[in-house]
Amino acid sequence: MTTLVELFDRSPIENIIGSLALKPDVTVFVGTDVRRMQRALPAYEAILRGRGIKTELLVRSAARSDLESTVAVLDALLDDRSDEPDEVCAVDISGGDETALLAVGAILGSRAGEKRNLYAFRCGPITRQATIFRMDRTSEGHLSITKEQIDYTEKGESPLYLTVDEMVRLHGGIIVSRSQTISPGAEEEEDIEALWRISKRACADWNTLIGRMSAEVSRSVGEEGVWAIPHSSFGSGKNRLNRAFFDELADAGLIRVTEQNGDMILFTYKNKIVRECLTKAGSILEYHTYCTALDLRRGGMSVYDSAAIGVVLDWDGNPNGTKNEVDVVLVRGVVPVFISCKNGDIDVDELYKVDTVAGKFGGTLSRRVLLSTVFLDPESKGFAGPGAANTLEERAHDMSVRTISAVHRMKDGELGDALANLVKQ
Repeated sequence: MTTLVELFDRSPIENIIGSLALKPDVTVFVGTDVRRMQRALPAYEAILRGRGIKTELLVRSAARSDLESTVAVLDALLDDRSDEPDEVCAVDISGGDETALLAVGAILGSRAGEKRNLYAFRCGPITRQATIFRMDRTSEGHLSITKEQIDYTEKGESPLYLTVDEMVRLHGGIIVSRSQTISPGAEEEEDIEALWRISKRACADWNTLIGRMSAEVSRSVGEEGVWAIPHSSFGSGKNRLNRAFFDELADAGLIRVTEQNGDMILFTYKNKIVRECLTKAGSILEYHTYCTALDLRRGGMSVYDSAAIGVVLDWDGNPNGTKNEVDVVLVRGVVPVFISCKNGDIDVDELYKVDTVAGKFGGTLSRRVLLSTVFLDPESKGFAGPGAANTLEERAHDMSVRTISAVHRMKDGELGDALANLVKQ
């Protein structure tokens, strides 16, 4: 039987990483705030059960900043859990405050040389490289420490990671909705790239075109999946739609014209994702980013373990509570990346939004990203101007929000490199 002693930490990721890695029979959380620990257990248990890990979760109270009391609690716990010859006890030192870590060090040192299977465990959440520390005594009574390394990356025997859904649940939230997911290599990826090639030629104009088109298009009466647009919508006037744009979409197979009568053109969208991108101007940049991340591989391995797009997050499950939408969420191992995609103007409030959401649902490990096309690019129509651009860049830097700009002018592979570098070890 294996027991893991977990020093309760403010970071939920630090609290669950040991149980995910070691899959113990029992995990005992030791901390000063029993209510907070008990509130956290249902989310931890749900994630572990979802992985088929049947670890029993318990809590033990220790006095705050009281070394003697903490040592006594840990000592008693280890005694209770070390009676049987085949009992294994691990103490996770990945998290916890200074007092708890000092107490663990004192206990492991004092118990070195005892005939029991007791060790300390530490796993780096970014590297996913773990170390097991075993302490013993030499014949002369000197303390000796041996170390064993374990690799929990994709190349290891048991990869350590969280999905986007697990990451949100771990931090007390719920995913209310999301945009349609895509499997790597699916046909929809080709559709997205076809739309991206059209849109990136003039991102600012794309927003205008999509706005006009979505305003003019309506469902065709009595025909499921068929849409109608008036011939009168096209022309060269200020509020008219460019017919060449519509025809280019048809030539690329993204829409299919089924009938043209005196007043209306009837057509169908190739699929739901194409329709979303042709009715919501910002969707094409989001899907281009999402698909690029899905396909990213380094050393033969996927860079990201999980990805989601158009994620609406509920902070606490309260119907009238706070909700936020994040354009793209990625997870590598247990490191989350929250990306705001902007294909046009950017309000400085966007930095605060992505910072707040990343802090709530990913904690200190989160990467915060503002990804854009024209707003910060001096060579593009839609450039904000040096004053506004510099202000936004400086504010982003101060808030640790990384910026990836001029995506529409990137060569093949450049966006992938930028996304991979967000979680570079």
